[in-house]
Amino acid sequence: MTSVLFLFGWFLGTASAMLFLTSAISALIDPPGTAAVMGVSAAVIGFCGVALILAFRGRERRLVRAQSYFLAVLVWFVGPLALALPMRFALPETGWLDAYTDTVSAFTTFGSVFLSDYNAIPPGLKIWRAVVAWLGGLSSLAVILVVLAPNKVGGLLVGRRHDPEHRTLTQWNRVLTMFTRILPVYVGATIILFLAFELAGVPAIDSLILAMGTISTSGIQAETGDLAIYPSAGVMWIAIIGMLAGGLGVLWLGASVRIRLNSVRDHWESVIAVGLCIVIATPIGVSLYLGAAGAAGLSPLDAIGEGLLTAVSLVTTSGYSIRPESTTILPLSIMLSIVAVGGVTVSTAGGFKVFRLLAMFAQSRRELSRLIYPHRILAMRVGEQDYDIQLMKAVWASFAIYCAAVCVLSVILAYDMPDYVGALGVAVATMSSIGPVVETHTIFEGEWVGFAGLSALTKLAMIVGMILGRLEILAALTLMNIRLVRA
Repeated sequence: MTSVLFLFGWFLGTASAMLFLTSAISALIDPPGTAAVMGVSAAVIGFCGVALILAFRGRERRLVRAQSYFLAVLVWFVGPLALALPMRFALPETGWLDAYTDTVSAFTTFGSVFLSDYNAIPPGLKIWRAVVAWLGGLSSLAVILVVLAPNKVGGLLVGRRHDPEHRTLTQWNRVLTMFTRILPVYVGATIILFLAFELAGVPAIDSLILAMGTISTSGIQAETGDLAIYPSAGVMWIAIIGMLAGGLGVLWLGASVRIRLNSVRDHWESVIAVGLCIVIATPIGVSLYLGAAGAAGLSPLDAIGEGLLTAVSLVTTSGYSIRPESTTILPLSIMLSIVAVGGVTVSTAGGFKVFRLLAMFAQSRRELSRLIYPHRILAMRVGEQDYDIQLMKAVWASFAIYCAAVCVLSVILAYDMPDYVGALGVAVATMSSIGPVVETHTIFEGEWVGFAGLSALTKLAMIVGMILGRLEILAALTLMNIRLVRA
């Protein structure tokens, strides 16, 4: 347990440092009171983090499996409570539940706003919300690489080349390896996106928020609405690149930067996801060119760009769009299916993940072949990744629990929403971390009050859904095994 608290202290310390930087920016652009609240909040978070680091430094830094799960739960449930301090005290009219729900939405990269008037809050708080989403994307990568994939939770793997390496490392070394490999790429991509948005004519604050929003696939913007508020056509293409960088595998991005010739083979899941984006973008782009969704007069290049933006936004579970109607070109069932699958394993995208869907198809095809050729020896492989029966049991169990969680959540949400179809759509979006698509797609037949107008019970249910969708439900259920926790 000391290792858990030690690492959680480092999480709080990192969040405190980011909040201090945000408060410094806020001091230049916001009223003095906002910057002061953010500075005090940073000091409180930093004090708690440093206290945990100093109290448990020098202790054994070995995490057993149950402790690593507990660390993940601590980061995702308790972490947003600390990150919500600036929003709670800088906006006196915002209660604890609203501040916590909105922070969870950002931290899980769900992205939707649970505040009554988002456009009216100070720019510094909007930047902090984007920073929280950026930290949430980084935390998602950390949890996958350090906790979930090494333990094969839900059948998750980090690839043929990386999995054996991680099995030979201690948990502490996995943390260090993750930061040395992922953090430079993640930070570098954010800086490049920020500069690119600025060169496209986007204001500096908006550029910073968009850079963090695209790389974290959270769909966060400086203003509510879509990307059409920025007149430059380059914004659309930069957003596409940013979402691809975050939602289709940071490991693949790092390999591409180093121009590794075998990166395609090692990260085949990302290549398949790119192909999926192209397949989805084609009918959307053609429909937009023909004038669907109010897009009459678009040039072929603009139609292709908007179609690709919509497809990438859905596959990476980001939620960005040029026009809200673009997602309505696809039938609701297909759109929700794409969102439910989500991006690749080692990415900031939510959803069930491409690898597990392909593994289910591969195993189903193998079992059907055995009906015809019962004595035939068939390879157990998905792309370049070998799998075994234990892995497939975990994948199917994860799929069953995911479906059950969506059903339960949709029933709870139906009490506070116009119709059950809309509640089901929100449940899928909640478990897949793509909130903006609910606001842009015509899901509800009745009047939609928005996330800020939901009841307290519905918000609590969505908090649990957003976190479990990110954490992997199997990891949370494992903690219910008292014998494992005591081990």
